Amino acid sequence: MIADAWVRFLVAGVLWIAIIAVLEAVRRQRINPLSWWIVHGPVLAWGAIALFPWWIALQSGFWLVPATRDTVPLDLPATYGFTLSALIGLGVGVAPFAFVGTTANRVPVRVRTKVVPWKAVGAIVLLFVVYLRSLPSLSSVWRLSRTAQEVYVHSSSSFLSLSIIALAGIAIGYLARQQGLGVVGIVLYLALLVAAVGSAHRYLILILILSFLTLRHPFQRVRAQLAQGLIFLVVGAAAVWLIGFGGIGVLSVLRSGAPVSNPSEYTQQTLSSFDVMGSAEYLFEAGGQPGQLKGASYLAIPSELVPHVLLGSRATPPAVAYEDNQLGPATGASAPLWIEGVLNLGPFGALFSMCVVAGLWCFLLRRATSSRRRLGRTVTAIGPVWILFAYQALSRILLVAVIELFASVILGLLLWNWMQVEDDPLGGSSSAMSGGESTDGMQSAVLWGTSIA
Repeated sequence: MIADAWVRFLVAGVLWIAIIAVLEAVRRQRINPLSWWIVHGPVLAWGAIALFPWWIALQSGFWLVPATRDTVPLDLPATYGFTLSALIGLGVGVAPFAFVGTTANRVPVRVRTKVVPWKAVGAIVLLFVVYLRSLPSLSSVWRLSRTAQEVYVHSSSSFLSLSIIALAGIAIGYLARQQGLGVVGIVLYLALLVAAVGSAHRYLILILILSFLTLRHPFQRVRAQLAQGLIFLVVGAAAVWLIGFGGIGVLSVLRSGAPVSNPSEYTQQTLSSFDVMGSAEYLFEAGGQPGQLKGASYLAIPSELVPHVLLGSRATPPAVAYEDNQLGPATGASAPLWIEGVLNLGPFGALFSMCVVAGLWCFLLRRATSSRRRLGRTVTAIGPVWILFAYQALSRILLVAVIELFASVILGLLLWNWMQVEDDPLGGSSSAMSGGESTDGMQSAVLWGTSIA
């Protein structure tokens, strides 16, 4: 059994690497290649969702489903074909855009910006107030133990996700600035990290931390400040603790309030936090059939996108409701996105749904990065951070949650652009900077413009 599981795992790994290699070869054939994080983002996210927990399970010798405490076969007999079909669908959806490349040679105009204080205070305070009012109670700021049923019957739940993720979008936009970080900005970023501990999104705090490490690493060609360097060390240590020393498990226990008798449970909780494949396998081992929802999840999307406060409480979406029946309501939406395609469209649902998702991913990001508008420049500056959001999106069985996720991020970026005004262009005759600063800024602009591809 274990030998067969290892063979299947290696086949999946080889196929994953092969698709990445083919897409990269196609991408590099273009004079104006599409950015690597656009081409490889969905496929890399698939690897983190499918291969990482599978490898952990093979090392352990068993695959434990956190919600039920039952085990599933290591060779994933019920979902192995769907998982490979999803990978192929992602590759097929990306390939045409990798072949076409970008529309023009991108030379972004980099300018210094400054934040308008009253706009920043107004936007941040408004979103935070919406977030607080959307919680079941103020005590939930520190311990938010929500079930899937509570998510969808609470009349303010739509704004709960939108507000906290929009705040994260503002923070990531701030981190992507090609300028030093201010003390107030650092304090607000750390405050958002604290709020994220009690948020409804398991990976939000990890996304914020990894975004800082990605956008503000020591090799960044932005004149670093001592405070920024210290924050980098603190954030880096937090990432090591969260992933390597069971920190995610500790946060999960604190949020749920459940007692822990053995410290090793923190490590198990951390590993379980990255596992949505076991839940998917259990759904079909328990009797799930491809196509049994007959498109009900997708037909419900228009009504689900309307804020709950307008239509009031309503039923849990079909895919999540089915998962609740099999695994219990505490699972939320813990199964890969392509499983929703299988339940709604049949055996080829994983291939078709992931092809569409990957195509939309490339189309929208290609359009944004080719634009000279401020939002397009911000989307480009964030770069590889979009892969973190792709991982979050593909690890949930609910397409409407994916739409809300990216809509909330874009809202945050729009607010971030709104609260800024352009200063003097770097190197311009009207710049108030010294000649040394202008030269350094122009060099940074050239390096940034050539690195985004």
